[in-house]
Amino acid sequence: MSLIRETDYGTPVSKSEKNVTLTIDGQPVTVPEGTSIMRAAMQLGIQIPKLCATDSLTAFGSCRLCLIEIDGRNGTPASCTTPVAPDISVRTYTARLDGIRRGVMELYLSDHPLDCLTCAANGDCELQDMAGAISLRKVRYDNGGANHVFARNNGKPNAEWKPKDESNPYFTYDPSKCIVCNRCVRACEETQGAFALTIDGRGFDSRVSPGMSVGVNPLRGQNNVEGSCDMGSFPHEFPGYRHVTDDAVRHSFEEAWGAKLDNEPGLRIPNMFDAAVEGVFKGMYVQGEDILQSDPDTKHVSAGLGALECLVVQDLFLNETANYAHVFLPGASFLEKDGTFINAERRIQRVRRVMSPKNGYGDWEVTQLLANALGLTWAYSHPSEIMDEIARLTPAFKNVSYRMLEKVGSAQWPCNDASPDGMPIMHVNGFTRGKGKFVITEYLPTDERTGPRFPLLLTTGRILSQYNVGAQTRRTENSRWHEEDVLEIHPHDAEVRGLRDGDWVRVQSRAGETTLHAKITERVAPGVVYTTFHHPLTQANVVTTDNSDWATNCPEYKVTAVQVSPSNGPSEWQEQYRELAENSRRIAISAGAMK
Repeated sequence: MSLIRETDYGTPVSKSEKNVTLTIDGQPVTVPEGTSIMRAAMQLGIQIPKLCATDSLTAFGSCRLCLIEIDGRNGTPASCTTPVAPDISVRTYTARLDGIRRGVMELYLSDHPLDCLTCAANGDCELQDMAGAISLRKVRYDNGGANHVFARNNGKPNAEWKPKDESNPYFTYDPSKCIVCNRCVRACEETQGAFALTIDGRGFDSRVSPGMSVGVNPLRGQNNVEGSCDMGSFPHEFPGYRHVTDDAVRHSFEEAWGAKLDNEPGLRIPNMFDAAVEGVFKGMYVQGEDILQSDPDTKHVSAGLGALECLVVQDLFLNETANYAHVFLPGASFLEKDGTFINAERRIQRVRRVMSPKNGYGDWEVTQLLANALGLTWAYSHPSEIMDEIARLTPAFKNVSYRMLEKVGSAQWPCNDASPDGMPIMHVNGFTRGKGKFVITEYLPTDERTGPRFPLLLTTGRILSQYNVGAQTRRTENSRWHEEDVLEIHPHDAEVRGLRDGDWVRVQSRAGETTLHAKITERVAPGVVYTTFHHPLTQANVVTTDNSDWATNCPEYKVTAVQVSPSNGPSEWQEQYRELAENSRRIAISAGAMK
């Protein structure tokens, strides 16, 4: 499959509805107000040389290659940071500009290895391309003086030189080849919101360095959880957070769907397992969630799944829940999806597929095929039609359509007659009910207690390099950073138990036990131990209990009383589960398929 190169216009698109006409190199062009001259030129097919600009990031103007001349104005402004203006005349290539650009490029190359022919990026290097674009054939300055290129300078160690960093499995950072364009730093801030990188020093001493490592505090645990909740994934609500006991709301959905709907809330996941064990909950259809690995009290979850008469799992991979599935349906990745995601600020964003689903169907198509096989007559032909139905039935989404999202880019619901293009900030002038309603709830402490048998508190969590239960990231190079779940334990607690770093340890609670390797660290407080749950054979949630919040049934992942002791290896439960997983993934080829 060949690589499709998209045009990089240098700066983001302007969303203004007002147009501006100007002339660039003698050619008239009309673009939205606020568009950069660089982008306007690219729309004419005029590529202004650049090194720091890209249309996925805010204009920065640091490389000084994209300079232009504007008739009637002094100086040579950067085209990436200069907006268009009515009737101006811009020149992008003049003898003056050529001379400035060659001088700037010579300074870049004077502190850069001249090994193009042997460099892995040869032929796919923007620095090389830009040097060719300005016809630079010779550099007047050498790097015999101060430089970042050589480990030794004039026979002595070069303090400015730094070794190549190959610790990341996805990219290599070579300080000698870095031109400090700031793209990586800006992408980390603007796109990822991680602020993990910064530029230290000024001028010649500038380097990419670790930043504040602030990161973001995600208000939702996974992508599109907000959208899922907006669409009625709670067992007591319809889309738009409207309760199932509301007769008018319920009747509107009954009329649209041609079915009678229950006015009683459904079950939450923990209640489903309880009902399955009791024999009154018979079937489950699980899309994109590995409940066996992620939910607490694994033995209880296992018992519930095993009691079901029909379990259908639809996912990208054969996850741990699929070990109990009667039917497995392949899922589609985000690269294969058409639809929308909604983030925690209520922002509705279009998602567009870049390739057809490998399994032949999008997730919504698989669900529709299943529904029709059960006797229904669903006839959606595109996700846009599903959004149209959402708009008809959900007041907060009344004006939302794919056409509207294509026009505005994204919108924050509510999108209704009062705010057709969305509402960035809600409740500016007051709440819809008048004054805000505050409810005092009594604090109910956990029933989980430490004591002589279980003197330590176990808390579980995640690590940055593994996403949720690791069903996807464990299949990538991310596992180099986190090869297994380990138990972090304070040196004092390890010493009194005779534990050494790396020892097998048994973690036992009132719910069960598992074993994993110990990591002795002062990162945890005395009396507290910590582990992650990204690797299925660790079975970390075997020891977490089924205690949950009274109002939401949210499990107590953070508070489990445990005892830690030396161990010789995996527990009996872990060995049994390993065997189950291996057997459930055995695929027999039928005789017909072999012919």
